[in-house]
Amino acid sequence: MKRNSLLLVLLLTSWTVLFGQVPGSQYGPPIKDSMTCYTPTELRAVAMSLVNGQECDTLLKIAHQAIVYKDTTIASQKRTIEKQEVRQLDTEHLADEYKGQKEAAEQALKDEQKKKKWILAGWGSTTIILLTLTFLALL
Repeated sequence: MKRNSLLLVLLLTSWTVLFGQVPGSQYGPPIKDSMTCYTPTELRAVAMSLVNGQECDTLLKIAHQAIVYKDTTIASQKRTIEKQEVRQLDTEHLADEYKGQKEAAEQALKDEQKKKKWILAGWGSTTIILLTLTFLALL
C-alpha cells in the first residue's frame, strides 16, 4: 500500500511537471495565451502602464474623497439654510403678529381719543348751555 501511494505521488508530480513544460515541444500543440514573450522595451511599457494605472487609482480615490467631502459640505449647508428659513418664517410670523397688535393698539388709541373729544365737546356744550341759561335767568 505504501509503495502504491509513493508511486501515485511520483506519477502525479511528474504529471504536473509535464504541464509546466514549454508548449510546442514534444508535449503537444502550443497554447496561444501562454506563449507571449516580452522584450525589455515592452516590459518597460507594461510597467509604465501599471504605474499609470496605480496613479489613476490614487487620483480616483482622492477625487472620490473630495466628492464625499463636498457632498458632506453641501448637506451641512442645506441644513443650515433650512434652519435659517425656519427662523425667517418664525420672525415673519412674529412681525405679523406684532403688526396686528400694533394696529389694534393704534385703533384703540384713536377710539379713546375720539371718545375723549366727544366727552370734552359734551362738557363744553353743557357748560355753555348752563352759563347761557344762568345768564338768561339772571336777566
